[in-house]
Amino acid sequence: MPFYLGRKAIRKVPGTVIKAAPIPKPEVIEGFGTREQAGALCESAGFQSALLVTDDTIFGLGLHEKVTASLEKHCVACTIFHDIHSEPTVEIVEAGRRAAAECGADCIIALGGGSVMDSGKIIAAGARHPLLPIQHYLHKFAIAEGGTLPMINIPSTAGIADEQCPPEKASDLLLLALKNLLEKCGLEQGCDLLQEKDYEQLTDMINADSINYSPSRTFTDNEIRMLLDQIRRGY
Repeated sequence: MPFYLGRKAIRKVPGTVIKAAPIPKPEVIEGFGTREQAGALCESAGFQSALLVTDDTIFGLGLHEKVTASLEKHCVACTIFHDIHSEPTVEIVEAGRRAAAECGADCIIALGGGSVMDSGKIIAAGARHPLLPIQHYLHKFAIAEGGTLPMINIPSTAGIADEQCPPEKASDLLLLALKNLLEKCGLEQGCDLLQEKDYEQLTDMINADSINYSPSRTFTDNEIRMLLDQIRRGY
C-alpha cells in the first residue's frame, strides 16, 4: 500500500508543476482576414524584424503574401523560412534558428498547421538561447530561462483554413498546391496527368517513383498523396 500511494503521488507531480507555473495570456484576434493585421501588431509591439515560418505548400500557394504585405506596409522587415515539413527534424528547426539569427529577428510569425506552430515555438526559444542545442527543447519539461522570442501564430488546417481559404476556392488551391509539388520533384508527366484529371494513373506514377527515400523527398511524396486523396474525394 505505501508503494502504491507513493507512486500515485509521484504521478501527480507533473500536473501540480504545470498548474503552479505562470501561464501567459495571449491576445487572440479572430475572423476572416486577420492575418492582414500582422504588420500592425508588430508595429504596435515595437518589432522591427520578423521571421515568417511556414511550409512549402502555403508558400507555394502564396498564402503568406498578405502577411508579408502587411509587414511591409508597417515597415517591419521580414525573412521567410518555408522549409517546415509534416514531420520536422532537428536539422530543419536548427536551420530555422540560424535564419532567425541571420535576419536579427525580434519576433517569430508562424503561419500553418501544427508542425509549423511547434517548430516556430522551438525556433523562438532557440533563437533567444543560441548556445543551447535544439534537442534541449524536446524534453517534456524543457525550460527556456529568460523566455523566448515573441510569437504571432496564424493557424491553418492542412494549409487550407476557413480564414485563409473560402470553400469555393479550396478545390483550385488543392490543384495548385499539387501542381507546385509535382514541379518541385521534376515530375512533368505528373503535371500532364493532373491537367488531364487522370488521378488513378498519377497515383500509380507517384507510388512507382517513390524509390528515392531521402527524408525531404519522402515528406514531399506524402504531401502529394495527401493532396491527391483530397482532390479525388472532392474535398
